[in-house]
Amino acid sequence: MNRRLFATCVSAGVICAVAAPVADAAPTPNADAEHDSSAPQGLSAPAPKRVAIVGAVKKPKRLTIKGLNKFKQHRVTVKYAAGGKPERHEFRGPKLVKVMNASKPRFDPDVKNHALAFAVLATATDKYRAVVSWGEIDPEFANKKVLVATRQDGKKLKRPRLVVPGDTAGGRYVSDLLRLRLVDVTKR
Repeated sequence: MNRRLFATCVSAGVICAVAAPVADAAPTPNADAEHDSSAPQGLSAPAPKRVAIVGAVKKPKRLTIKGLNKFKQHRVTVKYAAGGKPERHEFRGPKLVKVMNASKPRFDPDVKNHALAFAVLATATDKYRAVVSWGEIDPEFANKKVLVATRQDGKKLKRPRLVVPGDTAGGRYVSDLLRLRLVDVTKR
């Protein structure tokens, strides 16, 4: 998915989920491997079972399940279609907006609603990707209770999972999270 299409999807509020590798904002060789070559030094090789918080943030982080459990925990019960079949699950974990805010997003306070030009690109260990716009998770706008789940149906997950309540299909329920990248969709 190119950036122009990505920006159009986000600004139109369209769900953008892809199963094939796509180009990131900065083309880097093997950018979706177990490392993030565009991450600041010290975050170039996330340890196994850690989620890298990178992109347009002042304080990139690598969080384990234990680290994610230090955030205030929320529970959601969701229903969605996966593979054409209905699923119902209970998830627990911190809100995506809180996890991202902990890394200090680079929003310009002098630009009206600057945060609305951003999205979170979630990438799984198998390179699967999905996007959540900032306006969906921001408490001043849609305030969706999107989670970085650490538990599913009462069982601890091996790797966190993105959970997007309200989606009819499970395309944005990104399992085995590797990276959460904050992206300014207006940048080329």
